[in-house]
Amino acid sequence: MQLKLKQITILFICLSVGNFTTACRLVTPVSSRSKTVTQLSNPSVKQRQMLEPLFPIAENLQEGYINPSGEIVISPQFDQALPFAEGLAGVKIDGKFGFIDQKGKLVIPLQFDEVRNFFQGLARVAIDKKWGIIDHTGKFIVTPHFEEIFDFSEGLAAVSIDDKWGFIDETGKLVIRPQFDFARSFSGGLARIEVKNRWGSTSRWGYIDKTGKIIIQPQFEQAFDFSEGLAVVRMGNKQGFIDKTGQIVIPPKEFRFTQSFSEGFAVALVASSYKNGVADGYKFGFIDKTGRWVIPPEFDGAESFSQGLAAVKIDMMWGFIDKTGQIVISPQFDQVGSFVDGMASVTISDKQGFIDKTGKLVISPKFDQVGVFSQGLALVIIGDQFGYIDKTGKYIWNPTN
Repeated sequence: MQLKLKQITILFICLSVGNFTTACRLVTPVSSRSKTVTQLSNPSVKQRQMLEPLFPIAENLQEGYINPSGEIVISPQFDQALPFAEGLAGVKIDGKFGFIDQKGKLVIPLQFDEVRNFFQGLARVAIDKKWGIIDHTGKFIVTPHFEEIFDFSEGLAAVSIDDKWGFIDETGKLVIRPQFDFARSFSGGLARIEVKNRWGSTSRWGYIDKTGKIIIQPQFEQAFDFSEGLAVVRMGNKQGFIDKTGQIVIPPKEFRFTQSFSEGFAVALVASSYKNGVADGYKFGFIDKTGRWVIPPEFDGAESFSQGLAAVKIDMMWGFIDKTGQIVISPQFDQVGSFVDGMASVTISDKQGFIDKTGKLVISPKFDQVGVFSQGLALVIIGDQFGYIDKTGKYIWNPTN
């Protein structure tokens, strides 16, 4: 039971970003016909990204891969099979991970205790709880000696050693020495860093540039990545926004909560009612980059704009508004997800399905949980059974346990 719960947890972490993991296991194909996959010789990263997508599946506790038609292209033979990325996938046999190509050939030997997907030509791998980085040939770019490594972003990766964080470049050179109590990846030329006091009882967040120079002094109780030129910061119990010079452009005076800017708008929460001088009610609305309300705070819940629409909650039900604040899909759902590739998940009476941008129910709610569509397919769960559907709702991989 603990293993199954762990698999489900991993599954939904990946569902949230549109990837597939081997937590969706113990399923049977619609078609068991095998198919030969064309493999490029010495493909570039761009060419690898253009290869036919494959999806992890399992039969009789062994895992393999299907194509988008539900055809088995790599027979189940692994103890664990991770998603393909850039033409390679991590697989586990007898407690060790290696990488296979899309023919199922083991191209990087089984030698790692943990692995992460390839990203921009590199993959993070662990041996004896120490992390390093390999390239597509399996060559170590960074030998395993870090406690943690994040993916490269804008040419640098955050690394941890002796409980301090710094950054390496793509050759593995340490370009910003480990000196911070925590660090996040670079975004828009800046990276968030955390600095604690000598006792470790309090901390403040600031930002550095790619030389390691502190551009915005650690002064915020919370700080987030820059999005559309601005970053959310918290001071006291209020949130506001700063620009990349550290100047406060939307003061943290009114908003109890904000989300990062998306499509020119940011969700903001303000007090809507008071009792004995204390706020006892709150409403969500949307602000522009000057902090001006462009959609008044009148909703009981709200999420960021995605593909021109934003989810909003009125009383207990969710619907969608456009950028004028007009309700375009009436509140009628218990829960909703953001629009991705023209479709959004919705929940009615504890069952999930999908709507299009007109609000039409295109896949009836009959699943206990669904993920976002990625490469034409979405993971679906009924009970403890997992499967894949296409955008018509047709099973490409029938759920079973």
